[in-house]
Amino acid sequence: MNPVVSIVGDHVLETVGPIWYFILIVLANMLLCKIAYQKKSLSLTGTAATLFVGTSVFWNIGLSGWLILIIFFVSSTILTKVARPYAMEASMGIQKKGGCRDHMQVFANGGPAAIAAILYGFTGDHLYLLLFGAAIAASTSDTWAGEIGILSDKPPVSIVTFQEVEKGLSGGVTVMGTIGGFLGSLTIAVSWYALYSSTGNYDWSTDMLCIAFAGFMGCMADSFLGATVQGHFYDEANNQITEHEYRNGVRLPLCKGIAFIDNDIVNLLSNLYAMVIAYFLFAML
Repeated sequence: MNPVVSIVGDHVLETVGPIWYFILIVLANMLLCKIAYQKKSLSLTGTAATLFVGTSVFWNIGLSGWLILIIFFVSSTILTKVARPYAMEASMGIQKKGGCRDHMQVFANGGPAAIAAILYGFTGDHLYLLLFGAAIAASTSDTWAGEIGILSDKPPVSIVTFQEVEKGLSGGVTVMGTIGGFLGSLTIAVSWYALYSSTGNYDWSTDMLCIAFAGFMGCMADSFLGATVQGHFYDEANNQITEHEYRNGVRLPLCKGIAFIDNDIVNLLSNLYAMVIAYFLFAML
């Protein structure tokens, strides 16, 4: 294992040894997961998935990486709690899942980052640290864009056709949400720079810009995929396009996209897209 750790994390590791250090990591993640579960930010399966992601990140890239993960989770949770009443009113019956994240949502948003962290732990390659930042930036950007965008007074438009769509429908964008998405990606990039820039001889400023750009592009890809390939179904009883495949036990007809591609798959693909962009930027710059 070749983790980049903060002074605090390094001191704890040297003091208690690797076994107790791992136990402390698990306990720290269990505590946060317990709080999130009690606040109904995570389902039971989401709690288990978050425990795995958080432990993987902390063990492989240290306290700094874990803090970046916490910045994403806490900021997204706060925005979700603030926007959820408006989102429930505006997108009633449209969105498939609510603010309580399950294991699929956790793995879609945190899985790529966890894999990058594990690969960094095995190799010590700086590239994987960059990919970790890009994946978290994409998840943060997408979440901030969605939760801030739902608060906009102006109706969203399709990122493909620029025609107005219902609030809460995947693929819809607003100016307010787009700015929020950019700020979310930038927040993670700046946090990544602040926590890592003193730990090695790399071009940290360029890497920070790569993360900010890749994360925001991941957010844009999420909207594009949501508008084109994500499954949307027509509820004739309510005259509504929805992400729900079933309503009252009845399967709804597909009206757009691919039936099995839901928001979780779109989130996963957009995260991977952000990592690919970060990889090519890293290779070129």
